[in-house]
Amino acid sequence: MISTRRPGVGCWARGTDNVTVAREAGLPITTPPEDWQTRPCCTNKTMDFTPDPRKPHHQRKLMQREYVGTRRWRRAFNLRSSVEGAFGILKNPSRQRMRRGQNRLPGLAMANLMNALKASVFNEEQLRSWHEDTGLGPADHPLLQPDPHDWGFADLTKDQAKEIDARHLLAARTDASTLAEQAA
Repeated sequence: MISTRRPGVGCWARGTDNVTVAREAGLPITTPPEDWQTRPCCTNKTMDFTPDPRKPHHQRKLMQREYVGTRRWRRAFNLRSSVEGAFGILKNPSRQRMRRGQNRLPGLAMANLMNALKASVFNEEQLRSWHEDTGLGPADHPLLQPDPHDWGFADLTKDQAKEIDARHLLAARTDASTLAEQAA
């Protein structure tokens, strides 16, 4: 939008004197649309900007495929809004909590790996939710099975932990002594 209040622009909506002064000074003149009296852009002292493809500084406006507000634009940006919803869920503190500084890992590769894992968990949640809502998809699919309550972890007592540690230490010592005998 170009403000017609700006000095250096003549506009018919501001009167013939404005246009006369602009012509005498060699300034550009904007032509308001036919219904300028009822348009908020003209009554609020603004004008529509129509880009000229021959002028390089106007081409930024032309980079957008569809004109803002048209049906094609709405259809394209409705897809964008569903993606934004997914991004919101990924950033939600009670869900994946994907945010800057959350995962303190060295390197960009590790950060990308972590974000990919969070996105895959989100995809699995969406798949399960879709299956519960629609009843579609094979019920015996591995991703649709309930998660185990312990995920393969077991809570150990102190005695059980000491026993496992002793077994691992014994195995490590025998491996080390075997390697030492072979080296000698």
